[in-house]
Amino acid sequence: MSRGGRLSRYGPVVAYCGLIFFLSAQSEFDVGPKVLWQLVFDFDKVTHAIEYGVLAALLLRATQRPALSLLSTFAYGVSDEVHQYFVPGRTASPFDALADLTGAGLVCALWYFTFTRKKRVAA
Repeated sequence: MSRGGRLSRYGPVVAYCGLIFFLSAQSEFDVGPKVLWQLVFDFDKVTHAIEYGVLAALLLRATQRPALSLLSTFAYGVSDEVHQYFVPGRTASPFDALADLTGAGLVCALWYFTFTRKKRVAA
């Protein structure tokens, strides 16, 4: 694969990981009126699932391998929680890592069943 091909496939992954790292480094990160959101659902966990679902989708775009994308996304989520442990005003939570895994797992499962089904139908 050419250098330009790798950059177009993996560049968005690296840029998005950089964005996640930047946001995790913020001491105060407020996503809105927490009381209202907590009446409906824990918005923080939904945000984590969406955030890491997007990362899994970018990795799937780059690798076409759902297991690798899932494992890589989960590893980055765990490393992000470790990073947050050292940021003043932030905490590390295994439940956030679980939400990350859930979002990535849903995206990878959807991709896997969509594309393996197409292959079986075409065969």
